[in-house]
Amino acid sequence: MEWFFGSVRLRLRGRVTPALLDRIARAVPLSDVRRVPDGVTLTAPLSGVYEMRKLLRGQGVRLFVEGRRGLPFWRVWMRRRAAFFFSAAAALLLLLYLSAAVSAVRVSGTDDQALAQELLQELEALGVKSGAYIGDIDRRELARQLQEQHPELTFVNLKRRGTSLELFVVEATEAPKGPTGPADVVAGSAGLITKVTVFSGTALVRPGDTVRQGQVLIEGKDASGLPCRAAGLIEARLWHTGRGEAELYEQVRTPTGRESSDTRLYFWGYELPFFQKEDGFSHCDIIHETGSLVDSLFFPMKWDKITKYEVEVSTQPRPGSQVRRQAAQRAFTDALRLLPSGARVIDKTLKYSKIGNERLAATLTLETLCEIGMQAGGP
Repeated sequence: MEWFFGSVRLRLRGRVTPALLDRIARAVPLSDVRRVPDGVTLTAPLSGVYEMRKLLRGQGVRLFVEGRRGLPFWRVWMRRRAAFFFSAAAALLLLLYLSAAVSAVRVSGTDDQALAQELLQELEALGVKSGAYIGDIDRRELARQLQEQHPELTFVNLKRRGTSLELFVVEATEAPKGPTGPADVVAGSAGLITKVTVFSGTALVRPGDTVRQGQVLIEGKDASGLPCRAAGLIEARLWHTGRGEAELYEQVRTPTGRESSDTRLYFWGYELPFFQKEDGFSHCDIIHETGSLVDSLFFPMKWDKITKYEVEVSTQPRPGSQVRRQAAQRAFTDALRLLPSGARVIDKTLKYSKIGNERLAATLTLETLCEIGMQAGGP
């Protein structure tokens, strides 16, 4: 209840006798009474301050207010700042309104200005315009309606960008017309022919033939010798060789237990040389810890604590299985890079060879079946 009626923290300066305090306490309820060098401090209800002033008249004691607490003082504080709180509330309401209202509507994804303007007009007719409440707009349904009204659009999406809306569209494009003139089918790569299927034209190879890249496989002439556009399926066996290497030895780093720390300072990105020191380690692992001398975005002084752990470096042979597996994996990756699209691997051959005393080389040959025919020539 003390907070509702208000209380004050008072300091009584002067000669405050026990008799005077007793007389005040009989008239006004006091709390937290303490002796201080120049008098007494105490807490009293707001309603008792006037009574205390009457009791202190002529006693040579002055009364000072050190603190106020309670609803009466809070209401006064609020009244004095009513204009500020009213303005803040009005600004908050305006901000909430602006954040929930459409500020602009745009169309992207098309260079056709006439189409963009037409879409904006249709959106406005559907209620999507500046000032509309964003929460009332069903963007998915609007996008579906627009796509039904415009079959020339393959994709429509109404996206929210903050307080604005963006209509992103993708226009349908006609499939390019392919060439129709006479043409041959040639080999896209060298290989051993395994299957020949002719749809049009005259085959110049048969299964078992070896062909080179660019060689004509099906000539663009029909049975009567007239020019045509050759087509067919030419399957061949191809070989692709990949190579990979792996180290026979590896370096092993063994901690010695010795360590050293070094803190360096940087000013505007430049290192100050006064704090550098030598550790004498020939090999070590390093850990950096960085920060600012003052926790401020604009203070230019930074520090970098460098901790070095000494290690001994030795060379040891790697396990043979690990070396072979690594070399084979690298050779396989290199061979896969050469495979044409659609090729099927039917066999593989892996060989190893040493390069001096330091490295092991793996050679992987992949045997594949692939369609190598491709049309060449003709308009």
